[in-house]
Amino acid sequence: MEDKACILITGANGFTGMHAYEKAKLLGLKIICTGRRRNSNIPDNEFKVCDLTDFKKTLQLIEEVKPNYILHLAGFNDALQSWNAPYECLQANFGGTLHLLEAIRRFVPRSKTVVVGSALQFSPQKGEKPPHPYGLSKTLQVQLSEYWSDLFAIDVVIAKTSNLIGPGPSNGICSKIAQKIVEAERHQHTIKIDIKNGLAQCDFVDVRDAVDAYFCILTNQNELNLYEIGSGKSITLDELVACFQAVTSGHFEITVEERRKTEPVSMEIQPLQSLGWKAAYNLVNSLQDLLAYHRAS
Repeated sequence: MEDKACILITGANGFTGMHAYEKAKLLGLKIICTGRRRNSNIPDNEFKVCDLTDFKKTLQLIEEVKPNYILHLAGFNDALQSWNAPYECLQANFGGTLHLLEAIRRFVPRSKTVVVGSALQFSPQKGEKPPHPYGLSKTLQVQLSEYWSDLFAIDVVIAKTSNLIGPGPSNGICSKIAQKIVEAERHQHTIKIDIKNGLAQCDFVDVRDAVDAYFCILTNQNELNLYEIGSGKSITLDELVACFQAVTSGHFEITVEERRKTEPVSMEIQPLQSLGWKAAYNLVNSLQDLLAYHRAS
């Protein structure tokens, strides 16, 4: 990246956004963050309040900031809650991205953008159906980004990311388990964990490694328009709970509704590694840091 080039980080108040902000600071970039509410941890001169579902405000934001780089993290990110708020989920992930892409087309067509997708996307080409409104919203978001890039020759790269873990406020399963563990530690209770399917497969990648990957994509010439980000290792939820047990001393009471085999998660991380990216955190590191975060909260 050019010295003092400007990066816009959308969704800077979120789990990934807080780590992306710290990474951008380390790189010495001019930073503008955005979110629906001001962030007390980010200086006022580096933060602009903007709801991307408001088209007029999104246009004003991009016209004013004119960023060289954009890391698009904003959106609705809770798959379970998407059942209760499907419209809001689609409005945030599809509508907000459409507004952002159109603003880029109008005011900064030469900028470079990374749009963060999800491992919970599905493939309509393979006849797959959406698993939930969130999966539908992320699939439409990614397809829109790809087609808008092709139609208008703007530089947009998709980062398809697996399940994020690590320190910070997250809605993911690891964070929810960690919260239960810390609450049980504080009250000296048994740690009670309910798992729907113990053999369900997941790939977990540390949020700090994912952020490094996003910046790796932004700073390199890309032969692909989509890069997958993950550990490259699929584990079951049974194995995840066992890993939690290994890094804590509490007594666990685990309820598993079923143990039904599912296909391993396959993340093709070799193209990303060819750009020079390498994960710095393993699962144990990430869970230990996640527990430390919740213990300090």
